[in-house]
Amino acid sequence: MNIELMRIVERAVRPVQAGQRTKLRMREDLYQQIDQIHREECGTQEDLEAALAATRKRFGDPSALQRELQATVSVPEQFQSRIDDWITTRRPGESSLRYAIRLAVAVCLLVTLAMGICFGFCEVALGNTRARIIWPFLAMLGPIFAANTFLIVLCGQFALRTFQWDKRRIRLVNRGRFAAACTVVGATLAISMRLLWYFADPQYPVGRLAGAFPFAAVTGIVLFLVVLVLSSDELEQRRRWDSLRIENE
Repeated sequence: MNIELMRIVERAVRPVQAGQRTKLRMREDLYQQIDQIHREECGTQEDLEAALAATRKRFGDPSALQRELQATVSVPEQFQSRIDDWITTRRPGESSLRYAIRLAVAVCLLVTLAMGICFGFCEVALGNTRARIIWPFLAMLGPIFAANTFLIVLCGQFALRTFQWDKRRIRLVNRGRFAAACTVVGATLAISMRLLWYFADPQYPVGRLAGAFPFAAVTGIVLFLVVLVLSSDELEQRRRWDSLRIENE
């Protein structure tokens, strides 16, 4: 793909408030159009710079195009996009570590808030003071979920770097690092399960759960692999576009 043409498209699409898949579809459609225009201009002009300038002119003002694209996005999708941008979407130029920290903090706050609301409802609205006995368990959910999020996001980013994309085909180029990432994910989930069980019932014999921890680890690894494979192609496409530096930034 032509980087200069991609930049022209990205100037129009990046400011649009829409879901990531919608924006990818916009990019693909617009790139096909501008690529066709560029081919026509290259066929009529020998100078590549002149052909690129003519392509920009025929393609139109990116700001005007951005407004047209925004008008096609529904209000609910725009709202969902703002939430995703605030919490889950990795921002252009954001490092893996910073993204993992930001996501972990958001998860911790959301889980703690949800558990606090549940606890308060049981305590105040229902007058059920027995909920106090599980307060240590509820209090630990936020930090444990945050730690899981932090490590799994970092492992996911690490595992993606062991992939190589060749004409939209994925090839694993570093099996050792990929296996290490999967191992950390499995161990993280098994340890988290053990901690949660301890805070739920410290007196419960650990030996009775001996098979549950390996099961949690294996299940976590399988889910990690499924999500990684299903999302890897889309993430790579987004990475190519997000890595572009555009003039109005």
